Amino acid sequence: MRKFLIGLFMFLLLFLAAVTIAASLERSVLEAGRGLWPDPWFRATLADAYIGFVIFYVWVAYKERSARFRIVWFVLIMGLGNMAAWFYVLLQLGKLQPETDGKNYCCVRYLEYVFGDGRPEEIAGEIRLHGEN
Repeated sequence: MRKFLIGLFMFLLLFLAAVTIAASLERSVLEAGRGLWPDPWFRATLADAYIGFVIFYVWVAYKERSARFRIVWFVLIMGLGNMAAWFYVLLQLGKLQPETDGKNYCCVRYLEYVFGDGRPEEIAGEIRLHGEN
């Protein structure tokens, strides 16, 4: 599952980058925004996107312990939007151990939060998640 998710996010990141580059070669985002701003659907879509970026950033700020990283990720997410969000997710997927799937990862992260040191891996090995054999 980890490899599939990495591949999917890489594809989506590259696709969005290609579409963004092609659009920016045609005209600037500021020029496009001036022409689109009067359209209420443009404003609604823009608000929807930035509310989503803020929601995602709140999760990033929750996970990141360093104030410096929180600031950097805020600037990246608000400036690059989903490209920054996908990059963040790719970094997090890269931190997963190859034998760790997403379900176990959540459990291990929770146990790290509760117990701190290296103990969660020992405990996680004893826990069977619903649906696992």
